[in-house]
Amino acid sequence: MSGYALNGTALATYANASFIGPATAGAMVDAKFQPFLNNLWTYSAANPSNGYYDNELQLLSLVVASGNWWNP
Repeated sequence: MSGYALNGTALATYANASFIGPATAGAMVDAKFQPFLNNLWTYSAANPSNGYYDNELQLLSLVVASGNWWNP
């Protein structure tokens, strides 16, 4: 969903790439989140955003999650 309160309740009833993208990258911190990461990746790959801001956050997060972030 598009944001959550601190107690875990959804703030909206629709999905938004600007929230899902960063959650995808964040799910990489521990292998125990792999099923969650897989679900987020599948959703993001199947639902590209059309909004500029949302699209950029989604793209950057997928680049990080795929291991293609360039580290100089």
